Amino acid sequence: METPDTSAGIVRGGRSAAGVLATVVLVASACADPPFKPASPYDGAFTTPASVVGFPDTFTSVGQSAQLRLVTDERFNHVPRRWLVQRIDSAPCPTGCGYFSMDMHTGVLIATPTPYVRRWEIQVQMGAQWYRDTVTLRQLPTVFYMGCGQYDCGVSISHDTPLGNAIHFVDLYDANNVRLHYQDYTAKAAGATLTSRDTSIVGFVDGEWRSRFKDGTTWIVREQFGKVDSGLWRVRQQVFPPKLTCPLTASVSDTVRVAVAHADSAGVPMIKPVTTSYALTRLGDPPPAPRPISQDGSFVPTEPGDWRVQANAVHATGVRWSACVVAVP
Repeated sequence: METPDTSAGIVRGGRSAAGVLATVVLVASACADPPFKPASPYDGAFTTPASVVGFPDTFTSVGQSAQLRLVTDERFNHVPRRWLVQRIDSAPCPTGCGYFSMDMHTGVLIATPTPYVRRWEIQVQMGAQWYRDTVTLRQLPTVFYMGCGQYDCGVSISHDTPLGNAIHFVDLYDANNVRLHYQDYTAKAAGATLTSRDTSIVGFVDGEWRSRFKDGTTWIVREQFGKVDSGLWRVRQQVFPPKLTCPLTASVSDTVRVAVAHADSAGVPMIKPVTTSYALTRLGDPPPAPRPISQDGSFVPTEPGDWRVQANAVHATGVRWSACVVAVP
């Protein structure tokens, strides 16, 4: 029997074993060095998806609150959250933007009054990671109350003149019955329907509310937000300083007559009686040195000088006066 070449077999067998060993070592090295993934939320490289939930897109009432939560992998529920809020609008607020009251630890958010619509950013920190969302803060009116209620507003104005903002004098309230603070009356009039019980006293003319041509009172009825309220409005023609017409010059012993006309601030002649009284002085006389004058506004200068006539108009809405000077050479 032929004897095998064992030395050759040994050589061949040795090369085969080394090759197998090398293969095993390479596989073991690949399995022992995977990519590193941070597992601690306090690691600066930590990331995990999460979202802020629990609040509406817009807070519309003062005192409206929300309990915010950060929803993420339940493995991190034990990690404390830190909540913050900041305004992200750059426009200034002359009367204050309002704000959110935020509990840093519990995530409770409460709205405060604001006359401006503003956007805010909600921030929450979990470990090394920050999450953000936005919310809008504004007050929406849901109810109103007439400024005059059941009382006489006592508006004293000229006849046939615009009432302006006076007719829109109401207070608006949000859903929590907190009064709104608006910059102008445009918002207060939005969606409101106004009617007058007596349009001869207060009426809607050429797109605006105007007083009419007589004194009196009438109810203004307002409908808005499904509510109806009314106020009693008074129109009373208000006396303005009288208009005097007098001659520029006169002679000694002439009869000087001063004409007086009474009107309201719009120049409309007064329709209610006005009591007029006169006073006459000569400029340069030591006070008090009144001179006699007829109560119809006429007088006779007795000596040269500048004669001053003052007319006083007495009316239920006030006392006004004007004066003119007559030169007597």
